[in-house]
Amino acid sequence: MTPHKRERGRPRGFEISHALDQAIGVFWACGYDGADLDALTKAMGISRSSFYAAFTDKSELFQRVIERYAETLGARPVAAMETAPSLHEALRRFGKAIVDLAHTDDVPLGCLVACVGAEKAATDPKIGALVLQIIATTQERIEAALACHAPTAVARGAHSVAASLCVALMQSCAIKARVGFPIQKMRSEVRANLATIEEALSD
Repeated sequence: MTPHKRERGRPRGFEISHALDQAIGVFWACGYDGADLDALTKAMGISRSSFYAAFTDKSELFQRVIERYAETLGARPVAAMETAPSLHEALRRFGKAIVDLAHTDDVPLGCLVACVGAEKAATDPKIGALVLQIIATTQERIEAALACHAPTAVARGAHSVAASLCVALMQSCAIKARVGFPIQKMRSEVRANLATIEEALSD
């Protein structure tokens, strides 16, 4: 992730990770443009002066929020895959995790990166670069996990293709969840797609 060199003037008791977690929900529910500073500072439990002491502006906050999301909630599907004992179980856990993430009860439907970050990326090059970095890092981790479980596919370059398809499946689930796609149908589609990937890596 993009390093941040400073924590400017952070007031006593201001836990940056907690504040970012609270801001995640505001951006996710309202979108970037709809998340005004009053709503953000209220959710984060800080004043405007504390906000500007810690962040340059809303754009910088959103970048930090996107990074925080990618390292926590957004990382769950890949982490589930990385700890699995077999290829089949890795893909099963990944599939369950991406559907669960898109339908988490205590946050809005979809994915903060795919549903809000990608939209803002169209007008903010820094956020666009960050979203691309997150996607690339996710794909690299998936590819490495698949390589551990299906080493014979390395020579065919199948891991890279499979990882790309897994990322696309994650994004598809997020967007479909956001617009109300039925969860049971989503589960069926995810299982079918991952079964195809497993077959290709097992040949």
